[in-house]
Amino acid sequence: GEKLDISILESSYVARLYFREDGTFAYYYDRFTVAASYDTSDWNYLKITFHAISQSYDVELNSVPAATGIPYYSSAQVVDTIRINTGSAETASGVYIDDIYVSESARLQ
Repeated sequence: GEKLDISILESSYVARLYFREDGTFAYYYDRFTVAASYDTSDWNYLKITFHAISQSYDVELNSVPAATGIPYYSSAQVVDTIRINTGSAETASGVYIDDIYVSESARLQ
């Protein structure tokens, strides 16, 4: 089961990212794709960079590129919500989240 599901969306999903209990980090587009492994007993740093023009995003895990050019999951135009679920029916234990930063780069004219 998924330990942490980070869903980034507008009216529908843009990105679906999973820290799974087996120590693998995956994203979902048309199927689950394992992008990296992580230490389940330590803090992990996740960075997501969205590219509105190409409707794709890149993911870094612990400052190492894990996946690039992942297409948006849907036809969403903007990102306006970050939802973090823990496990099936939000029942996973031992999940701690610290320091979430959101920034927006300058828009193209």
